[in-house]
Amino acid sequence: MLRQLAFVLLFGVISSPLHAQQALKMMLETDCNTIPALRNYLAEEHGELAFTSAPGVFKRFDGEFSEGLFRTYVNPQTYTFTITVEFIDDNVACVIGMGEDFAPVIRDGTDT
Repeated sequence: MLRQLAFVLLFGVISSPLHAQQALKMMLETDCNTIPALRNYLAEEHGELAFTSAPGVFKRFDGEFSEGLFRTYVNPQTYTFTITVEFIDDNVACVIGMGEDFAPVIRDGTDT
């Protein structure tokens, strides 16, 4: 039986320097599962395959930092995507976000 976890993340979104100098903090809740279960679900239910992978850190709700493997899964036909963070030692993966219309950023001087 696969266990499901709830994991709460805190992301600091920094305002523009022209505005307030104080960071905006938001509590975000996400779903977690074992790494194989989440990978299989994304492939079988959404046709999403691993596209990018990089180690990174994020600030947790308790102020501490955690290391994980950030991955982006993309469906090559529909361009839906899911971003996850995997905790390899614990065999747990959590969904950070998902969306549609995945595409590269074109550096033409007009992007922000």
